[in-house]
Amino acid sequence: MYGDGTLFRKPDTRFWWMSYWLRGEQKQESTKETDPVKARRRLKQRMREVGADLIGAKKFIGPQSEKLTIDEILDSLTKDLELREKLSPQVESKLKPVRAALGRMPASSITDDIIRDYMLVRLKGPGKKPKTPIAQALAHIGRVRPVANATINREMQFLGQAYNLKVKEIGQGPSIPKLDERVREGFYERSEFEAIAAHLPEDLQDFARWGYFTGWRKGEIASLRWRELNMENRQLRLRSQFSKNGEPRMVPLMGELWDIIQRRWKARRYRGENGETVISQLVSFRQKGPGIPKPARR
Repeated sequence: MYGDGTLFRKPDTRFWWMSYWLRGEQKQESTKETDPVKARRRLKQRMREVGADLIGAKKFIGPQSEKLTIDEILDSLTKDLELREKLSPQVESKLKPVRAALGRMPASSITDDIIRDYMLVRLKGPGKKPKTPIAQALAHIGRVRPVANATINREMQFLGQAYNLKVKEIGQGPSIPKLDERVREGFYERSEFEAIAAHLPEDLQDFARWGYFTGWRKGEIASLRWRELNMENRQLRLRSQFSKNGEPRMVPLMGELWDIIQRRWKARRYRGENGETVISQLVSFRQKGPGIPKPARR
């Protein structure tokens, strides 16, 4: 019947196929079932989805959109941010735990409960013996410590943006609650920061810029060494012992950060007090004042 959909067999497959109509367009897809009873059940599920779409209760999601994973919609988000010149290392860092915990799941299957489970694990930490798949995935990439409400909000903000970007394909995403967080004040606009940085000694300007663009603490920036740099892949590693939360970070070097690294690389070789050539092992160092790297012993 026109309103109930139909089942049929194709000569080149053992599966039952279903045919139905949506907004004047005929749809055909495999039920992926060989049993006619199970195939009929699958067709009835599809017809309920068609009915929900027609009354405006829930957007219909076709078979292709059902396959879209969280990783894939996040890939679309990063491409969009890169196109609009808003992609940064901080964004990539915030997406990493989301990808680890939810990345392989179909985006259309993420429920409100799954989102809340993720947020609870991030808030409390996965524990020494993680039990749930989400906790195990986060523990596997070293995300074992509880994180701040603000961090969770940023992660979920980007996930929400990814859903909004693909809303025509997968419909409205899950409901994402926002956690309370303290509002930081006193941040400078870029022009204000550069006006201040211009008065710093030249060898401290890039140190300050790195902190401005990444939000890292002084000790984290000061610990960076050239041996942690992968010049070919444009990545710089912050070791766990110097990280605020005890977790290592891999920073993609792009835009302003790559420019800083190039300048520091050229400046790493200089003349010491006795005229000898000194090569600094630190990315950020001073030739004058506190923090001067000591010449290597011969």
